[in-house]
Amino acid sequence: MMSLKVPTVKRLREDLDYLINLAFRAQQLEPEVAALRLVLQGVEGRKISPAQIQWALDYARRDPEGCLSYLEMAPEIQPL
Repeated sequence: MMSLKVPTVKRLREDLDYLINLAFRAQQLEPEVAALRLVLQGVEGRKISPAQIQWALDYARRDPEGCLSYLEMAPEIQPL
């Protein structure tokens, strides 16, 4: 017969604190994740060249809506 362990109050508090901290950290990282996704979208859509990646990341971090607007209007980069 299996015995089920009942979590202690201390363990529940530790788990809750861990999850709260994890959620807070995820919330802090969301703008960076959004900027990376935006730039990757631009690179994959051939709107940003490899030489423009750092510039685009800086722009996306500073002004995500402006960067999105740029990507919508930018012509597709043609390979040489």
